[in-house]
Amino acid sequence: MFKEILRETREEKNISQVQMAKLLGIPVSTYRNYENTSRQPAFDILIKMSAILGVSIDHLLGNNSREGKYEELLYKIKLLPTDKIDDVNNYIDFLFYKFNKDT
Repeated sequence: MFKEILRETREEKNISQVQMAKLLGIPVSTYRNYENTSRQPAFDILIKMSAILGVSIDHLLGNNSREGKYEELLYKIKLLPTDKIDDVNNYIDFLFYKFNKDT
């Protein structure tokens, strides 16, 4: 599952395998093994992958649980510029209002 998620996420970000390997500081053959075999990256590489791709480690590992989705959301929010946090908070308030109004 990891290799499929890694490939799909990388392709969504329009990053080639060669570019990804360079960004990670590893040989291209090593990176290709992550996508084509059952080889798993070391923790430090996994952390770099998540930062480069802008997704949580939970996402890369296929954790689709509710808790994993919270972690993914928090991770994305932390990557936003500080001045955009208010926009996120306002949107969440809007969603709560809409949800409570409809129920």
